[in-house]
Amino acid sequence: MDLFDLIAPLFDHSSWLENREEIISCAGLPVDGWLLDAGGGTGRVAFALRDLASGTVVADPSRGMVRRAGVKQGLNATQARAERLPFASGTFARVIMVDAFHHVFDQAETLRELWRVTQPGGRILLIEPDARRLTVRVLSLVEKALFLRSRMRPADEMVALLDQPGVRANVKYIETSAWVVFDKPAV
Repeated sequence: MDLFDLIAPLFDHSSWLENREEIISCAGLPVDGWLLDAGGGTGRVAFALRDLASGTVVADPSRGMVRRAGVKQGLNATQARAERLPFASGTFARVIMVDAFHHVFDQAETLRELWRVTQPGGRILLIEPDARRLTVRVLSLVEKALFLRSRMRPADEMVALLDQPGVRANVKYIETSAWVVFDKPAV
């Protein structure tokens, strides 16, 4: 059992969603297609967006988180690391990853995998703490002290990690977060 299994019950108590309308806009929702919430934990964000796609999937490596996501109406949940998603290429019209990218083992591989499962003409939205801020850098050190393997990157470094033909990226900053949108060209 890891730390995220232990803290899974706490996530259900914070079921509100800040910036819902901004997420909808940046992710390009609603969409006629499936939505993946990678690193989606208990499905807090996915649950708030579940009616804006043909279907919604939460993928998270924590068994405790996935167990909680799986009982929420309208969500499909699977235990999986973002670096090795168990989905066919081009499965999802939209992919979101909210406050989880800094926790993955291999960030470049995660982006390649998110890109792989995104259909042509689809979109990926990453929302991460803005690593340019001192408070975020301090938070990163605290998370490392708690053995959370956090690696918070500035948005431009996240963009540079996805080296794919035709990728278009857009970055915006909202409050203390960096929002990175990757658009996959249509075939």
